[in-house]
Amino acid sequence: MSSTISRISVIIVLLALAGGAYMFRERLLGRSGPPQTVDSATNWFCHHCGNGFTLPANEYAGRVRFTLTPEDLEERGRKTLIRPVARIDCPRCGKQAVAARQCLTDGAIFDPRRGPNSSGACPKCGWRPYGSRSTAKPVGPEDEATP
Repeated sequence: MSSTISRISVIIVLLALAGGAYMFRERLLGRSGPPQTVDSATNWFCHHCGNGFTLPANEYAGRVRFTLTPEDLEERGRKTLIRPVARIDCPRCGKQAVAARQCLTDGAIFDPRRGPNSSGACPKCGWRPYGSRSTAKPVGPEDEATP
């Protein structure tokens, strides 16, 4: 009888330890949620106020939403493929900002999708992220003039 009670006690203790390890597995493995690094940052652009901004993963992880735009529903009088667009609230004006790109030439943040609010190119230099007929060249160390 005493050995049965001790076996049951050991099983209960082991189950409690396994349950505790399961509940705290993220901390035990060193994963504490989305990263806060510059490498995890994404670019966003608000068409309402023209604000281009960058957020690290830990700031946008719970706030990003995927929605459809009116342009997706009908384009040039015919139905088109509907694709969701990532959106987040703009920190400046509170309206919805869309996922954006950063220009390789001058660092400007802009919306790379073509539409009524965007040409799909960098507004400062004309660089296109998807490689179509860009007139701008990325600036590198070999392009800079030496005094």
